[in-house]
Amino acid sequence: MRFVTKIRRRFQSCPWNGKKNDFVRTLYRGDLRVPSQQKSLAFFTVHRCASSFVGQLLSDLALEKGIIPIDIEGFVHASPGVAPIDQQLIDFHRSCSGNTDSNKSIDESICKRFFRPHGLFFGPIRDPRCINQVLSEDGTKSILMLRDPRDVLTSLYFSILHSHAIPNNPNAKQTLLRLREEGSQVNIDQYINYLVAEWAGNYRMYCTVLVGRPDVMLLKYEDMVADFPSWFDQLTNFWQIELRPRIRDKYLQRANFDVKREDKNAHKRKVTPGDFRAKLRPQTIEMLNYEFRDVLDLLGYSTSEKAAA
Repeated sequence: MRFVTKIRRRFQSCPWNGKKNDFVRTLYRGDLRVPSQQKSLAFFTVHRCASSFVGQLLSDLALEKGIIPIDIEGFVHASPGVAPIDQQLIDFHRSCSGNTDSNKSIDESICKRFFRPHGLFFGPIRDPRCINQVLSEDGTKSILMLRDPRDVLTSLYFSILHSHAIPNNPNAKQTLLRLREEGSQVNIDQYINYLVAEWAGNYRMYCTVLVGRPDVMLLKYEDMVADFPSWFDQLTNFWQIELRPRIRDKYLQRANFDVKREDKNAHKRKVTPGDFRAKLRPQTIEMLNYEFRDVLDLLGYSTSEKAAA
């Protein structure tokens, strides 16, 4: 218990560019002491789906269970990759997501050492190509949180052009600046048309591999915004976390989805479902309805333009 308390204090008091990254490095080296034998949990999601907020929430809940949170994406985003081990971790992350040269195959021994089936929380993971590396035969549980992809792409356009923080990692920084430059040359409908194939593939991979599995719980962004207490209870019940009423109330008080006015430069620009209907041309919406037709049907999103925004 003393070790768990020490872990909790270090996570709650340190920024991501501080000692928290030590846990990622130590886990990669194989030297991290994991006190809990409870099943690990992976949090899969996409950008513009409150992924950072929910990732932090799950990290804190992990600490309530004595589970160590590991955010390799956060590590890569913040790391300039100067130290040798940091560059190794960046390369490892790229190999897990398939974003690497074909001659640089994944080292399965490192994957098994890093993605342990007990005592860890991994997330947020925003790339479905990591699924096979993260999930273990020993039964790592997973939460998959998704949002209407039409709203996601609408929100992504404003984020890339105006509000997304510039990463420290040189490759990630270059990618964001390239996307920002490309986005500034076209309108929102043209830009979404440029992104739709990749995002439809990502959603389809999530739905094909994860949705319907007994060890995976599907959560929806819209349910979180509409009724956070019920959404939160679903999450804690799935993870078998029993919180005292005072602690539960503390977590419920974190949720604030009120946006008084839309601000394109704000990270939380607009949370109301159906914003795509006000921002996109009818032809673009029709195209998205077609490209995501199986995903929208499986996840229960309406394609009727008379649906409430």
